[in-house]
Amino acid sequence: FLNRGADMEHAFKNVDVYVDNSENLIAIPHGHSKKYSMAGLDIILTLSSPYDDEQLAIFLEDAMSKCFCQEADDNSGLSSLEKHLQIKGYSKATKSRRLVGFEWFADQGYVLMPTQKKRGFVHMEDKKINLGHEVSKETLAAAFREAMAISI
Repeated sequence: FLNRGADMEHAFKNVDVYVDNSENLIAIPHGHSKKYSMAGLDIILTLSSPYDDEQLAIFLEDAMSKCFCQEADDNSGLSSLEKHLQIKGYSKATKSRRLVGFEWFADQGYVLMPTQKKRGFVHMEDKKINLGHEVSKETLAAAFREAMAISI
């Protein structure tokens, strides 16, 4: 389903997946930013609960495929999530949400990174889930559900 030939141009790709209390998902792929090197794009993918493992895996793969497909908007003072939700202030926009990082590294493959909300979201490195280069839909969905449960 997901394989090592995902991207020859970039060594790293990242998608922020925000999860609300009903497990509805908002995914924001990252791309090139002149100001920050890499930043969330104004491309928003959503998946409403309930969803099955296949829908979840396709949603995550679709979001990852959108990384670097455009330049980030460095001129806006608002994050992509704030714009989408029409809520000013990142802490307000994320108030009832958790964050799971979905990452791809040329050398390691796919990784799911649970986070803990402090001042912003902090990666829980000791809880990261390494999926490798080739990942089935079932494995991706199960691992994402685990990362979603770990994130606080």
